[in-house]
Amino acid sequence: GGTEDGRQERDNQRLSAWKRRISQKGPINWQSVGLLVLVGGAFVIYYNEQERKRLLRLQETKIGQGFGKADIGGPFVLLDQNGKTRSHMDFRGKYMFMYFGFTYCPDICPNEMMRMKQILALLDKMHVADKIAPIFVTIDPERDGPLQLK
Repeated sequence: GGTEDGRQERDNQRLSAWKRRISQKGPINWQSVGLLVLVGGAFVIYYNEQERKRLLRLQETKIGQGFGKADIGGPFVLLDQNGKTRSHMDFRGKYMFMYFGFTYCPDICPNEMMRMKQILALLDKMHVADKIAPIFVTIDPERDGPLQLK
């Protein structure tokens, strides 16, 4: 058991010496502080760059690509369901009740057309329907020809 006791004694001395060094220096040294600052700084730089990219994408989404300025309320020329050219002059003295849609619209368009019909019926009961010009403007002229619009 002598060598065993000696080994145990040396291990205890090493452990005591290590504990003294830790208690004198403390658990934090300059190397660990430097590593923490380096890793923390890298994280802050990475986070700021990702946030900058996110804000840029958000700004692009809000602004979007424009296609010029819309002309609202100006003169126009359209083809009616019979293929006849109609202009704003044909509706002088009337309020134009315009709906923009397409005939190959399974959900919203039929509901909106039904609402438009109900509003026109209500205006007719109020004896003001003759002052209203309901106008359907297709946004799918490739498929919405005069046959589909009748």
